[in-house]
Amino acid sequence: MTDSKYLLNRDAKESARLIEQHEWLKQLLGCNVHPRIPVDKPALRIADVATGTSIWLLDLAKTLPSDAQLYGFDISTAQFPSPAARPSNVFLHEQSVTNPFPTQYHGFFDIVAVRLITAGLRGDDWDAAVQNLNALLKPGGYLQWIEPVHSSLKVFTAVGQVGTQNSATREAVGLFLDAYKKTLYPGPLQIQDLCQKYGLEEVAAEVFASDHFPDMEKVRSQGKAFLSGALVAMSSFLVNDEGKKLTAEYIDHVVKQSMVELDGDIYLHSEMQFIVRRKPTMNT
Repeated sequence: MTDSKYLLNRDAKESARLIEQHEWLKQLLGCNVHPRIPVDKPALRIADVATGTSIWLLDLAKTLPSDAQLYGFDISTAQFPSPAARPSNVFLHEQSVTNPFPTQYHGFFDIVAVRLITAGLRGDDWDAAVQNLNALLKPGGYLQWIEPVHSSLKVFTAVGQVGTQNSATREAVGLFLDAYKKTLYPGPLQIQDLCQKYGLEEVAAEVFASDHFPDMEKVRSQGKAFLSGALVAMSSFLVNDEGKKLTAEYIDHVVKQSMVELDGDIYLHSEMQFIVRRKPTMNT
């Protein structure tokens, strides 16, 4: 993966969105680390790949003993917190998930965590990513992977609010799904098969619905942030589709109208897959 493939920005606004998204995701899933992954081992070594702002590592560091070693890797250092803003046991490095990691990290980690990297991968990138992540794990180590199921994105109407205007939002979702199928699909739907290909044993595979979050205002705000950001990022793919005859101005208009509708009695339903795999030990 090259940084030019990444569809989103890396500015202060995007960093703030990622931090807010982290809090939402932690509450939706109920944890930072899946409960079937043991974290009571001394001198635990954990990698967060595509770490971005490193918010997951910084949050996790608060709950682990100081002898835990937490490593973050990302293709860009632009959103890394400064050394003064992170604990001494958090180490951050520039590294693409689609390139082999330095051999010093092969078989080094008890836990490798990845989440929400769909926007940065294409085609065969997924195979390379799983192969490289597998190389990081110790025998018996755990891979934790969280990704959205974008094909599940739908417009829902709140209970008792039949007749609420939703046409712009339905169009915006349709535009997103068209662009997704042309650029990112099948994306994270390959994870399970690729983990199987590289010999990682299944530990857990769960799906969480975004609208099961207890705060519906947060459901709406997260949906708005996702849909607007995704369509802005994918606008060029839609405009360059000769069959659709779309302009950037028209897409912007649809996005703005959908944001108004999403302030009403509709919301976006999406799903998140939570996958845990384990690298076999030498004697299994």
